[in-house]
Amino acid sequence: MRTRIDARQLRRHVVRIDRVDGTGVCGTGFFVAPGWVLTAAHVVYDDDSGAPLSQVMVVPADPAVGEQGVRAEVASRSVPPVAPGGLWPFPDLALLQLQPDAEWVAIHPCVWLVGEDPLGETCHAFGFPPRDEGIPPGAPASFVFEGVTGDGFLQLKAGQAAPGLSGAPLVCPARRAVVGVVTATRDRYTDLGGWAAPVAALLPDQTGGLPGAASGVSDDLATLGGKIAAAGQAAVLAARSLWHAVLPVDGAERLVDQPWIEAQVTPGVGQPSTMLRPEFAVVDYLFRGDALDVVAAWCEQPERLSVRYIDAAGGAGKTRFAIEACRAQRAHGWVAGLLPATGGHLEDLPLPRLLVVDYVEERDAEALAATLTALSRPESASALAPVRVLLLSRPAAGTAAGHTWDPLRAVAAGATLMALDAATDTPTAVTGLTSPQRHDLFTAGLTAFGQTWHGPGWTAPQPTVQLTGPHYDRPLDVLLEAFDAALSGPHWKPDSRPPVDRALDHEARRWTARLPDLDPDLLRLCVALATLAGARDDTEAHTLLDLIPDLTDPQIRSRVDQWLHHLYPGPDRWNPLRPDRLGEALIAHVLTNQPDGGLTLLHQVLDLPSDAQVVRALDVLVRLATHHSVVDTAATAFANRYTRLTARLLGQSSSGEPGR
Repeated sequence: MRTRIDARQLRRHVVRIDRVDGTGVCGTGFFVAPGWVLTAAHVVYDDDSGAPLSQVMVVPADPAVGEQGVRAEVASRSVPPVAPGGLWPFPDLALLQLQPDAEWVAIHPCVWLVGEDPLGETCHAFGFPPRDEGIPPGAPASFVFEGVTGDGFLQLKAGQAAPGLSGAPLVCPARRAVVGVVTATRDRYTDLGGWAAPVAALLPDQTGGLPGAASGVSDDLATLGGKIAAAGQAAVLAARSLWHAVLPVDGAERLVDQPWIEAQVTPGVGQPSTMLRPEFAVVDYLFRGDALDVVAAWCEQPERLSVRYIDAAGGAGKTRFAIEACRAQRAHGWVAGLLPATGGHLEDLPLPRLLVVDYVEERDAEALAATLTALSRPESASALAPVRVLLLSRPAAGTAAGHTWDPLRAVAAGATLMALDAATDTPTAVTGLTSPQRHDLFTAGLTAFGQTWHGPGWTAPQPTVQLTGPHYDRPLDVLLEAFDAALSGPHWKPDSRPPVDRALDHEARRWTARLPDLDPDLLRLCVALATLAGARDDTEAHTLLDLIPDLTDPQIRSRVDQWLHHLYPGPDRWNPLRPDRLGEALIAHVLTNQPDGGLTLLHQVLDLPSDAQVVRALDVLVRLATHHSVVDTAATAFANRYTRLTARLLGQSSSGEPGR
């Protein structure tokens, strides 16, 4: 990952300092707190007479911040040299208080200050070196940090510190902060570099580390500087994205999974269930604005690491809520998305992060705890680049809310454990729908599904629908009714079967349309196995095909394999039918229709050589415990294979491989 300097964004934080009488440009400054500008002290002295200037005009470098100049009072400055014409003594700093004569004075952005030496080599600045004619428009500059001089200045080389650049912010990409103020040049005509005053001189708790420097900082400058620095820090934290925009990180978004990016459904093509998946957002998101505001406010809190959770049944809208929260935070400059299973070096990313774990009960607890521990370290999570973790889970039968991730809590420690213990529920994200909300969602879903599948010219019918059952308090159940209505034609009437079963019928018709010469029950079995156990690669796929007695013909096996490979989007060779409720309903039907209730098939799946497939099957079967038609069969399969599964787990632990 490489941090860049966006000169356009840095310019938004910089000002040009002019004489009040308009006779010339004095130099550069930058916003350090609301209504305050930091510059070099010699900028606010008259070049000819050497007299101090009590007032100057300040003009934002970026007209988008403000076009009108305002007067500024010189509130405090360091002392000038004893003999005129020499270099100014340390620290050569001045603070200017802006007069509230323009609207932008109350809303301008501020820089982030760090009282440490530059880290690495290249530093960047933006200021107002002179042009041949007229008022200089401002220009970027870069330097290489050499070290600290005996009197405390930061010595720079390999850049031109031309007059007019004095007072410019010196930005260190590695520190992601302004670390100095450009004060002097080593040669105004060449790239010999110059000097900068460290902003540590204004931070009272850090000045003592400067050799011989503290004596040059007056008490009033240090006192005022400390107060202003604190105000500036608060201002930056209130709008972190403005400063992070100055220092973009290439490739940051690739560190999280964002399946909703560029996700779209082509009308009449593919599988209709795609329209029900939350990442495609076919139906507008309704009713949860207050809950999204709660998450947005949580993200802006000062804690370095904080955790929230949503523990609710399938179909309650957890994943869609998390996606909408990620979309909102991404628009505010956060890196937001699903936390990859491997962690992906997110701990090295110096940006605010909103990370969603979906589902937490299906993660390796030790691996997830290790990822969260890495994220919790001070060098990863900070006030400027906080980490927010949103845990999504489906409670198993008999499990109290918030206890699904007890295995994670059991292996966590330190800051991670503290964050988990302090985790807050987010119940308003999955509050049951009221009767008016159910009908509004049905209407919105009917129109969205119909126009997405049939084309924008499709006109929604006006069916009569009863949404009074308790299960309709979950958005997915309402949307399944709308889905069935949109795909059934203008004379649709709901029947007595659950809407998830009717949705499966629409899905299965597309399977048969693609492979019309194969038995529909065979196709259902294939999709059920892909959903139950999954197949990451060719080996796992062919192992599942071996479980199907009717697939002995090599050509038919190849056709089925290719069909399943392209059936649903995802990272694996075969990806599951989703939403999960739809896939689980299919598995339940397939198991129930087996001669022995699916017991033999479950034994075969739990005996698969791939640990990953067995783990996935176990996770799915735990969720299937709510399906009364298969709960006894699943329990019997667990009991019959308990000894084998335990032996596999112990063998995995003794080999040092990660386990669950």
